[in-house]
Amino acid sequence: MIIKNNQLHEVQVVHQGRKIPLKTIRTNSLEEHKKYMRLESDADIETLSIEEIKERYDKLPTGLKLGTTRDSMIESLKAAQRTRHMKMWHDGSQLIDHPYLLHTVSFIYDSLVYYTNEEYLNRYGIKADVQSIVEDPFIYILAMTRGTKEGQLRYTETRISDIEELNTPILIPGAADELGIPIIDVIRIFHGDGPARQFESGQSKGGSYPCSNCPIQASLTANLLQSQKLPRVTLEEKRETIMKKGVISRANLEIDPNSLNKQSLIAELKALKKFQLGDEKKTVELLKNKVKKHYKGCISIPALCSTNPDISLNDTPLKSYEIAPGEIMHDLKEHTVHLLLELPRHISDRDNRLEVCGIIAQLRGSGTSACHYREVLIKLLKYTKIIDIIGINIYNILRF
Repeated sequence: MIIKNNQLHEVQVVHQGRKIPLKTIRTNSLEEHKKYMRLESDADIETLSIEEIKERYDKLPTGLKLGTTRDSMIESLKAAQRTRHMKMWHDGSQLIDHPYLLHTVSFIYDSLVYYTNEEYLNRYGIKADVQSIVEDPFIYILAMTRGTKEGQLRYTETRISDIEELNTPILIPGAADELGIPIIDVIRIFHGDGPARQFESGQSKGGSYPCSNCPIQASLTANLLQSQKLPRVTLEEKRETIMKKGVISRANLEIDPNSLNKQSLIAELKALKKFQLGDEKKTVELLKNKVKKHYKGCISIPALCSTNPDISLNDTPLKSYEIAPGEIMHDLKEHTVHLLLELPRHISDRDNRLEVCGIIAQLRGSGTSACHYREVLIKLLKYTKIIDIIGINIYNILRF
């Protein structure tokens, strides 16, 4: 609705979006990446000895179980070597005064699936950063809509329909096997900024329980011992919290204790079997805190459960799906800032100290974003005389 000539007028706004189907991305990425992959036929794998199979697995910190017999080892190797794991990412931003939402998909590098840099060099005689090539993201969805919960939910249904097709493997043509080599793709992890992770997991934005992965209170996040003791909460557990307990959360697929009146809060506590004698005399604020303490920030069903909330994630292609506990670049921003501020104090020579301060000031400019500070640190480490100025020990600390 808009006001024109002191009157209300209804205006229809059309939001447009474009999606590259996930199946198309899987097929195109496989065509791009297959020269970096260990695409061995059944016959090739079955010729491997037990020692050769174990040697491949020993290189990986995955803890995958091989089985006890040679046949079970071969089947385990086939399954692991032909499974790609995918990362999902999305975020909203402004572009020419219009809100846009971008989703991307990338594939996680695994040395059991892909060649190492050395192996690729020996095989083709070409130097390549295999991990960078494999993990380069593909555009999945670009939509003109706000990055709010309502805007993001508009594209959840089409994402789910794509994910349901993951059970169908992609066959690589021209393989030695008669039917080709089947490649399975698994949605493994979501990574992104805090609000995106909270939307994906159904966690509250801000508040007393902002973490998408554990039920820690915001006031206790600096307590590392407390943080390490708390259990990790899976997406399936979050789905069960919303669907199998409270009457309001189950009916609406979400719950906002701050919007409930006293009668609704009491009804919810009774359904949760958390209602105690005397609770009816408590203030609304105390009842809200009691409901919040139970849900611990889990205020809605995970985004990719919204179309079929009664179905367990363990029965879907999302059974291995997790939300990353943080966004590395943004989480490390303040550490990077502190390193740049602290660095000159560890340089004893006055001329060298002034030179480093000048370099940092010149590189830093007026940028304040996390990626800008990361760029400053990278450029500083590439400065030709930096090792001679700060010493190899400090250089290694900054590099790692």
